[in-house]
Amino acid sequence: MSQVWVSRCGIRTATGDDKSGCAARIAAHLLLMGVHRARLLGYGRKDLVRLLDATGIE
Repeated sequence: MSQVWVSRCGIRTATGDDKSGCAARIAAHLLLMGVHRARLLGYGRKDLVRLLDATGIE
């Protein structure tokens, strides 16, 4: 039986985050914040996709 503990983002198991856990929420927030700032600087969707492709993330 795995241990359950509470973090700032909700309840997680001791084995780590799942796809809707705290780390996923942080990653989604950072992505959305980056998109917002890029729009303010005049970058479009194609520019952001090119940037993500250039990082090599699969």
